[in-house]
Amino acid sequence: MDIQFDLLENLIKSPSKDFLNQTIYEAFNHSRDLKPSKNFLEQLSQHLEIDIDSSEKLISELGKLISRLIFENQTNLQQIQNALASSSLQSNLKNLLGKILAERLPQFRNKLMKDEEMMPKLLDFKCRVDIKMDSNMTDSEAKSGQQTCLLNLKIQEPKNCINDEPKIENLNLELSKQTLNTIINGLNKIKDQLNSIATSQ
Repeated sequence: MDIQFDLLENLIKSPSKDFLNQTIYEAFNHSRDLKPSKNFLEQLSQHLEIDIDSSEKLISELGKLISRLIFENQTNLQQIQNALASSSLQSNLKNLLGKILAERLPQFRNKLMKDEEMMPKLLDFKCRVDIKMDSNMTDSEAKSGQQTCLLNLKIQEPKNCINDEPKIENLNLELSKQTLNTIINGLNKIKDQLNSIATSQ
């Protein structure tokens, strides 16, 4: 994963440590597909004296850096400084960025492990049995037709933007008896594994 450190060099113009801290937080959210607000991007552009497109790219590149450090488990100050050592960043920016990242990365890693908002949530479901037949079937043939399960899932999608309301989707599925049995068997195995973990603790 190549990081465009020339874009991150603009962070040297950050008006305060708190603002740089906020920028790092927004970049972390961006790495989770949560876009920063328009208001923050405008502030970033104004403080760093760059255009909106460059601000968005900077947030994206900083998000890549955060993701790489977390993925490679380089979350203490020495590890972060080593990762930044070969970059083109000015030494004072490296030091400040390293200190803030050392404080925030363990928090970000824990949030990634606990955060359920990254995955769709099942809110509700409805199902009914139907008989699949074509228009040429007689009533007697329909009684022995292929039975299917019509399943409706109500799902809350992850937010695309921090200030967005969660989007609700309705997903309709048609499952044959064989497919339904396969799903049920798989879920029963998962249930057994969870029960086994619970009893061993």
